[in-house]
Amino acid sequence: MLILVGLMMTGLLTAQEPQLEVGEKVPPLEVAEWLHGGPVTSFEPNMLYLVEFTHLACKPCREAIPHLTDLQKKYAGYLEVVSIYTYYPRDKRTEAAYRSAILTLKENMGDRMEYTIALDTRDRSVNLSWGGIPAFPVLYLIDSKGRLVWQGSGDFAALDYVVQQSMGGHTQTGELQRRQERFEEAYSDNIDNQKKRPLNETLAHADSLIVAFPERRDFGLRLKFYAYLKHDREKANHFLRTTQAQYQHWTFASEIFDYDPYLGLEPELALENIYREIRDNRDSTTVANLNFKKAFLLVWYGRYAEALTLLRDVEVSRYSLGKMSPVLREMSNGWRHVALFGLMKSQGEAAATYWLTYYTKHNELPYFATTTIMRVFKEKLEPEQRQLLQIYLKKQLEQRLKAP
Repeated sequence: MLILVGLMMTGLLTAQEPQLEVGEKVPPLEVAEWLHGGPVTSFEPNMLYLVEFTHLACKPCREAIPHLTDLQKKYAGYLEVVSIYTYYPRDKRTEAAYRSAILTLKENMGDRMEYTIALDTRDRSVNLSWGGIPAFPVLYLIDSKGRLVWQGSGDFAALDYVVQQSMGGHTQTGELQRRQERFEEAYSDNIDNQKKRPLNETLAHADSLIVAFPERRDFGLRLKFYAYLKHDREKANHFLRTTQAQYQHWTFASEIFDYDPYLGLEPELALENIYREIRDNRDSTTVANLNFKKAFLLVWYGRYAEALTLLRDVEVSRYSLGKMSPVLREMSNGWRHVALFGLMKSQGEAAATYWLTYYTKHNELPYFATTTIMRVFKEKLEPEQRQLLQIYLKKQLEQRLKAP
C-alpha cells in the first residue's frame, strides 16, 4: 500500500494514457466560458502555454493550485497557465452550479489562484477534443506554434525544469518527455523492489537518481525515506530529522498514514510533515483533510485531548464549507469516540470500562468506533473491555447484515 500511495502522491502515476503525441498540434480551447483571465484563442509567438485539465472534486487538483500560481508568477511574460475545469463522464453537476463553485474557490484562494481559468462545455467538448481525459489533473505544455512539448501530472519541481528547458526551444522534440519516462521507470523499479533488495542497494539507487535527475531531488529523498521506513524505524527517524532540518519545504506523502500509523516513527517528525503540508495552504478543504489526518495520528500517539479539540475544529470547518459527506461524518464521529475512550483509560480502567458499558448498552458506539478501538488499543484492552467490544461488534455485524 505504501508503494501505491508513494507513486500517487509524487505524480508518478500518470492520470491517464497519453491522449496526444508530443510534437502534435493541439486542438483549440473552445470553452464554455472564461471565468478569470483569457480568452486564449491562439498561441502567441515567444510564449509557452501550460494547459491543465482539472476538476473541483479532485484533491490533487486543489493541491496543485498554489504551484500553478507560483509558475505563472515566476515565468510571467513567457508562460501562460490555463486551467480548464471539466467534467467526469457521469458528472451530475449543472454548468451554473459548477461555475458558481469554481468562482467561490477562486474568491477563497485569492492571490494564491492567480492564472487563467476556464469552464469546459457541459458535454465535455474540449476534454474530448484533447482525447478524452478521464482522471485529473493532467498538464500539457504547448509551444508558440500550438504543438505539444510535454505532458504529465503532479510533479511541479520537474515541471519547472521542463518550462526552463523549453524556453527558447533548447531541447529536441520529445526529449523532455523521454526524460520523464526514464525517471518514472527507474522510480517505479526502486519502490517496487524495496522489500526485495538490500537497504544499501536501494539507497544507492535512489542517490543515483538524485544525481541523474536533480530536478527530482525531493522524490529521490522520499524513496530513501520509504526504504528506511520499511527496513529500520530508527534510521528512518534519523533520516527524517536530518532531511527536515536541511530542506525546509521537503515533505513525504502523509497519505501513507491512511493505512498505517507507522508506530516507531517519532510523533513530532510525523506531525511536522503534516504541518508543512498545511503551511501556506489556503484551500480550506485540503487543510481540513490534513487536520483530520493529524487528529487520528494524535489518537495513535495517546494525545487524546488534543485530538478531540482538533476533530471538533475539523467538523466545524467541514460543515461551514457544506462538505461533510456521510462517510467522513462517520469517520469523524468514530475517531471522536476512540479519543474519548482513550481519555477515559487515562483516568483509570474502571472509568474506561464504565464508559464502554454505557455506550454499548445504549447502542451509541458507531461501528467504525468499535473496530477502531479494537485496532488502536489492541493489547491494552482489559479482558472485560475486550469482551464488551466483541459482543457489541457481533451485534453490530448482525444488524448490518439485516440492513436493506
